[in-house]
Amino acid sequence: MNSNCFASFYEFARVTQAERVKRVILEKCVEKQILGTVILSQEGINGSLVGNPESLDCLLKSLTDEHGFRHLLVNRSEITTSPFDRLVVRIKGEIVTSGFENLVSSDSNYIEPEHWDHFIRKDDVITVDVRNFYEHSIGSFTNSIRPKIRRFRQFPDFVQQKLIGKKDKKIAIFCTGGIRCEKASELLASFGFQKIFQLRGGILNYFKNRDKTKIGLWRGDCFVFDKRLAIDSNFRTLNYEQCPKCKQMVSKKNQPVDEIEWAPCPDCNTQDRSVDKNVLAEGIKCRVE
Repeated sequence: MNSNCFASFYEFARVTQAERVKRVILEKCVEKQILGTVILSQEGINGSLVGNPESLDCLLKSLTDEHGFRHLLVNRSEITTSPFDRLVVRIKGEIVTSGFENLVSSDSNYIEPEHWDHFIRKDDVITVDVRNFYEHSIGSFTNSIRPKIRRFRQFPDFVQQKLIGKKDKKIAIFCTGGIRCEKASELLASFGFQKIFQLRGGILNYFKNRDKTKIGLWRGDCFVFDKRLAIDSNFRTLNYEQCPKCKQMVSKKNQPVDEIEWAPCPDCNTQDRSVDKNVLAEGIKCRVE
């Protein structure tokens, strides 16, 4: 595959004609040979797409000019591998699955990537990785708290068990591209936290600004929700597999990158050498939560 552009984007905005927006996105993506996933709901849009830069520019401009998404947060990177096999545009209840209910939108405090390392070094700041365990198992920021959750919908339990007594502290949160932090920020506010700060654009934006950030406090690799599974801070695809049963990531760094995404880890392979289709389907479902 020749060099192409990868763009992930989101915006929380009221969507009143989701079916119409879905049709337009499908038509433009098919016309421009863009692949990937877009989720629409009444609360906004969330997408990850790959195509040539001009085609992606055209689509994003259409979303801004014609459909009212005027504050899209977009992360772009150049890629040489194929992260998607198809195009999927869906309408769902949420643009990122959380299951959080009765939340009042909170005013977000954003920390720019170039200031993030300095901010999370402060003594009165607690840094929280809001991602799932298998994501932060391969990389995270130094000294961050890493919830042992399998799905984002379990984050409220973590807050109640581990953070509820720290409301006097500044809470700095981060995720892959920023969208889960929007939900996590609202959740924390609903629990009474008042000093909540987000890494703007998430880890991907931190990597994008690596000349400014110096990648000082990041350690390891970054899980991504597509066929690549993991990238380094230069957006290069790394060779990992993910166990469909326990979700653990298995590094194959000493081997060339291949097309295998799912393979039982050594422990699960020893316990049960058969991985049925239901287990695999459950694993895929977890990948998008």
